[in-house]
Amino acid sequence: MFTLKITGLTAQKDMESLVKVLLRVPGITSQQVSGGLKAPPFNLLSTEQKAQAESIKSMIEKFGAICEITGDASPARSGSDTQEFAKIRLKTKEKKKHGVLNFWLFILAILAAILVIENYISGTADKPKSQEKHTPPKPAEKKPAEKPAPPKSAEKSEDADKVLEKAEKQEPPKTNNDLKKDLSKNPYNTGAWKSLHENFLKEGDTVSARRAKESYDKALKTQMVLSSLAKAFGNEARVEITEDAVHYRTSKDLTDSEFYHEAEKLRLSVSTRFPGKDLVLENYNSSNQVQSVRLKAIYSNTAPNTDAE
Repeated sequence: MFTLKITGLTAQKDMESLVKVLLRVPGITSQQVSGGLKAPPFNLLSTEQKAQAESIKSMIEKFGAICEITGDASPARSGSDTQEFAKIRLKTKEKKKHGVLNFWLFILAILAAILVIENYISGTADKPKSQEKHTPPKPAEKKPAEKPAPPKSAEKSEDADKVLEKAEKQEPPKTNNDLKKDLSKNPYNTGAWKSLHENFLKEGDTVSARRAKESYDKALKTQMVLSSLAKAFGNEARVEITEDAVHYRTSKDLTDSEFYHEAEKLRLSVSTRFPGKDLVLENYNSSNQVQSVRLKAIYSNTAPNTDAE
């Protein structure tokens, strides 16, 4: 059995899209989504198919979820499970026997009912027609029309709206001035560029919106370039650029000596492109062990290279 869990959220999370995607997972309620995102880890899904867990993991990580898949193929049944399975089979056989007996009892009851009805009809047919009383049928009472129940999709939509309202109360939207202050400290903050682009569109400032979109694409491209620098740590390195450091989250089986050796090489590449920024590296191996290190920047020049390629 494989378990997919959310262990955290990135700084560039898209809360609205993430909540909508999670509510589409079968068996997940809005209360579970709200509580799980507030206090991870959040066990999202248990399945025997690893491909299903990998597919959902790949989808929700695009919106800022930090995920991991644990477990293995389902183990063989234990002795106690075998006994329980035998009990269930025995109960099933007993139910079948009772079902057959109930079927014949039902048939006998129908035959008896038919005989009673025939005797009643033959008895009433012998009575004079003058003694028969005809009562006019009562008009059918009209029942008030019942309101159709709202579809499940509408209920889930309402629950999603409640979750989003809670998220908005916890994190009030920033003004354009606040976003610009954040970007002056860290021009690679993709979340801030995205929010600024949306604000300009709402205000009707298409020129500023276009510039914000270009800056967002540029920051995203820089993250992709940084991700390619960590090829020694696998092909799924996730990168986040903050005011004072470049954060990497990787997944590769390495010994401690290999990990620190590759970290030193990566620090040299990062410091060349981003003078003054530290390197923070977290590597999760297949045994769920974490290798982490923070290396100081080699160069002290604080002018960022925004055209990293």
